[in-house]
Amino acid sequence: MRILVTGASGFIGNEFLKVLSGHEVTGTGLSRARQGLLPLDLTDREQVRRTMVEISPEVVIHCAARPSADWCETHREQARSINLLPSVALAEECRRSRSKLVFLSTDYVFDGVCGPYCETDTTGPINVYGRLKLEAEEAIKRSTRNNIIVRTTNVYGFDPESKNFLMAMLPQLARGERVRVAADQFGNPTAVSDLCAVVRELIENGCVGTFHVTGPDWINRAEWLRRAAGVFELDQELVTCVPTCELEQPAPRPKRSGLKSRLLDSAVSARPLDLEAGLRAMRRDWKNHQALKMRTAAGPAEGAVSV
Repeated sequence: MRILVTGASGFIGNEFLKVLSGHEVTGTGLSRARQGLLPLDLTDREQVRRTMVEISPEVVIHCAARPSADWCETHREQARSINLLPSVALAEECRRSRSKLVFLSTDYVFDGVCGPYCETDTTGPINVYGRLKLEAEEAIKRSTRNNIIVRTTNVYGFDPESKNFLMAMLPQLARGERVRVAADQFGNPTAVSDLCAVVRELIENGCVGTFHVTGPDWINRAEWLRRAAGVFELDQELVTCVPTCELEQPAPRPKRSGLKSRLLDSAVSARPLDLEAGLRAMRRDWKNHQALKMRTAAGPAEGAVSV
């Protein structure tokens, strides 16, 4: 298949480039230059149209977004221009070209009162980021039936350039720093490689519709980080559990959030790993990266590799 991946310089988009090997994949990026990516300003409707005509993709995986809920809350107009309008434009172009659009969405489309949520539960976002994602979902469904909306949450994995939760927190623990983490925000930690593998199978199986793709563990953020610290052999006591209100985050957070799926069993065979297995895989990737850096700098080296 010819597949176009937007936001391929980002954490999830870059993983799709790896997972989709075997297909004819073009990745786009703008904010972070990476070799081999096609520069594309998704806010430029004419440039989007030209790119769609030139590449003629059978599938477009739309990962490009500004995923910070707090930034979206304090930059509402900019967030709309980045997180919503390009999704609307891509949906229209996919309708014209009869391409399938795969859109990465979030559990933040729900209010977090009584999660985890399944695909048919009533939405009700409580922050700007979630509202924009829900508006994008609805615009896509109005424009084309040939779509897959993938809601996910708490995506993690090793990527030195990523700001995902664990990549931000684990180095602080490794330096012996104490961190404060919400103990009342619940979700499903989801390994990025598993997320992309499930989406690949959804595409290859010709699926359409809304799917929830997450890891099986439903836990709060503080416990998630504590378990990660244990796998990485770091001091779990450095994780201080606090209520969300003490963090003074600009964007309201859904607390009892997270996702469950009623549809994946009949659609795909792939499943995300449980948290313990996912964390071990992340640690292996991290150690392999560190070992490669050591070999590049000073030849083969032995001994433990720290975070």
